Amino acid sequence: MWWIVAAASAATSVDRSLDAPGEPTVSVSAPCGAIRISGSDRATVRVSGTVGDGQAFEAKIVDGRVTVHAAEDPAARAKECVDLTLEVPAGASLVLEGVSTSFTVEGIRADVDVETVSGEVTIAGARTVEAETMSSAIHVTGAAQRLELESVSGNVSAEGAGGTVHMTSVSGSIELLGSSPLTDTELTTVSGTITFRGALAPAGRLEASTHSGSLRMSLPADTDARLSQNTFSGQIHNAFGTDGELVLGAGKGRIELSTFSGDVDVERR
Repeated sequence: MWWIVAAASAATSVDRSLDAPGEPTVSVSAPCGAIRISGSDRATVRVSGTVGDGQAFEAKIVDGRVTVHAAEDPAARAKECVDLTLEVPAGASLVLEGVSTSFTVEGIRADVDVETVSGEVTIAGARTVEAETMSSAIHVTGAAQRLELESVSGNVSAEGAGGTVHMTSVSGSIELLGSSPLTDTELTTVSGTITFRGALAPAGRLEASTHSGSLRMSLPADTDARLSQNTFSGQIHNAFGTDGELVLGAGKGRIELSTFSGDVDVERR
């Protein structure tokens, strides 16, 4: 076991490196601040930046799992915040936790799991992403093949994903711009707009629903699916047809579009 522990009596700089061969799991947590993580081809984890006044900081590796943790000092008069940059092996899996903590991740080929209360989450390039925040935005780019994204009052967006995509918000908008075929897609918000541009895999499923927002959908001309669409107090503008039930192609897939008080707009491209 390799470990490094520092207790900060003032805003303190840290610059530490740990050997991390293979494809380790890297766990990072902090109550407040900004954390940036990038993947590299080196078998080391390097942590640099600053930790807050009175904040305990720890970086260690045990049985192949790297832990970087900044703990809030209960006696501190102000919230302790970090400003950290991590360089980790590109094949590492990430587990990230925070309160008022923002996370920015790029160049990771494996899985990323993020949970924060009021920090923005930005991820570029990962195999799968699970991200949850209460009051901030989530933005994911890259050819991930599984996304599970949830924000209560923030916008949620993804670009380039395929496979399974589930995106949820309560009072935020949702945007999905897919580049790979989508097999199982759920886009749900209560009071925001949903924007979608993508294509279904053979026999794929797409469900998009909002209560008080509009649906703005763009589908390929050769879409093969049964499509249902409905709105209570809005209008339907669908280039494929305006009936409540449509059969596109052989109807192998399934598309369900619904809103209570918004429009349904479907572009045929």
